[in-house]
Amino acid sequence: MDRYRTHCDFRLVPLIFRSALAGIAGAGTIPSAFRLIVSKFEPEELNVAFTIFGLSAAVTNGTGLIIAGLFGFITAGGQLSAWRWVFRMFAIICIPFSLLTLGSVPKIKGESATGTSTREKHKRLDMVGTLTMLFAIIHIILGLTLGASYGFRIHQYALIPSSFWRIRNIKVVMALALGGFTWWNMYQSVLVERFLKVFIESPIIAAIRIFPSGIAVVAVAMMMPRLLSFFKVQSYRWIISFGSIIAASTYLLMIYSKGEIYDNAYWRWILPDLLVGSASAMAVYLGTNITVMTSVPPSMSGVACGTLQVFLQIGNATGLSVQAGFLILNEGSVTNFSNVQASY
Repeated sequence: MDRYRTHCDFRLVPLIFRSALAGIAGAGTIPSAFRLIVSKFEPEELNVAFTIFGLSAAVTNGTGLIIAGLFGFITAGGQLSAWRWVFRMFAIICIPFSLLTLGSVPKIKGESATGTSTREKHKRLDMVGTLTMLFAIIHIILGLTLGASYGFRIHQYALIPSSFWRIRNIKVVMALALGGFTWWNMYQSVLVERFLKVFIESPIIAAIRIFPSGIAVVAVAMMMPRLLSFFKVQSYRWIISFGSIIAASTYLLMIYSKGEIYDNAYWRWILPDLLVGSASAMAVYLGTNITVMTSVPPSMSGVACGTLQVFLQIGNATGLSVQAGFLILNEGSVTNFSNVQASY
């Protein structure tokens, strides 16, 4: 049995390695997108631009589970297995858009693109700091899910310039970013598992039950720019603060729901939780993104966005890891609702 288990674990290594490469490549697109937005929009237009860009996360959150549920209808085995079609779908979506960007995305030169030697550019890239941070983050996330790095001493060539941390309240905002994705992932993953394992529902029905969360996210992303402009809101601190409190408090509905979905329990407890909690979490997410990106100069936007994404992903991995520990507090994992209550 041990030899068989070792063989199975070894077969997963290529999949994990390819997933890591895909994550690295995908992570690079987000800072690039933010850098492009900062360069092409006027300062007074950034709030709307970042909110519209945030809709991509909202649409993905709302449609991803539906697409995954449709794959549940695939019953074939071998190369036609349902899980293989998840990766094929990624390729079908990503490759055409990747080719389209080659001609449609404008070329933007940085402030040091001209008049700076190649050696100087390599120093600014800080490969030692970049690779150190990359491997450190990979080890942190792997350590959390399966069971600070420093740049050059010369601060002007460090991966994250010291001037970035001197921006007012940036450390507080980064700390709040640790909970950016946590609400959705901790809530949805457990609910879907319970729908499938406890109530024996099909994947598509489980996805439809979660779909109101995506609707709430899209609604907030569409209304938030107009509301901010109407009320002439200049600071997002109250939105972030109250949104965080409301999103956290919505877990109380799930804790006291007794884990049932029949006899109107879904409509009484889970649906309001999905709508209010998801909307609040989206307001916090947008407020955090806009606050960070409008607080830094355009030349630092790529670094700021990359750092923000690191905090978002570390918070996500940490939250899921802590929740996983509570889910095995008693026998039954997610099928034992006392574990789910403890994790929330």
